[in-house]
Amino acid sequence: MGHESLISKKAIRVLGVAESFKLTHPKSVLTGVVMRSDFIIDGVVNAYSTVGGLDVTDSIISMFKGLNRPDVHAVMIDGCIISFYNIVDIDRLHDELGLPAMCLSFSRNRGNPRAAIVKLFKDYEVRLSILSKIGEPALVNTKYGPIWVRYRGLSYSEAKILITKYQRDGRRPEPLRVSRLISASVFRSIYGD
Repeated sequence: MGHESLISKKAIRVLGVAESFKLTHPKSVLTGVVMRSDFIIDGVVNAYSTVGGLDVTDSIISMFKGLNRPDVHAVMIDGCIISFYNIVDIDRLHDELGLPAMCLSFSRNRGNPRAAIVKLFKDYEVRLSILSKIGEPALVNTKYGPIWVRYRGLSYSEAKILITKYQRDGRRPEPLRVSRLISASVFRSIYGD
């Protein structure tokens, strides 16, 4: 499917992925919500990734493949550096799924993630390599406020259209807002806190 039809189609579907984690627990809960652009939810999937690990990209790929949904047109992730520096390799995600992919952030990076990674991890070279590859996010201004986005497989203007298409009552697009709610609920049901 061409990108023009992706952004002009009435009922496109995205897989929105968000997580819940605490440093006191070894696994984060990932939830993926398949949502149409008319805000109908027609799929949910859960998975885990390791807090402080390097497996989140594999987890998201497995989630997508497990859904077996060829009608999903793009993947939208709540953050690229999640679960305590478990970095989403957005290039690999885009290549392996063959879909446009984007990571959204709702605040500017504070601090120096590179320095923190070197200080905290023995495998810092691998993490820094992924971080360098994914690059810095682009600023997208929306009517609800700024969003920082890394994107692959679509242009800046297409990424902006896709983000704003899924905004309803705030900056966080609905697939991410709903997947955050579900992941938090699943996390509490497993860990009790």
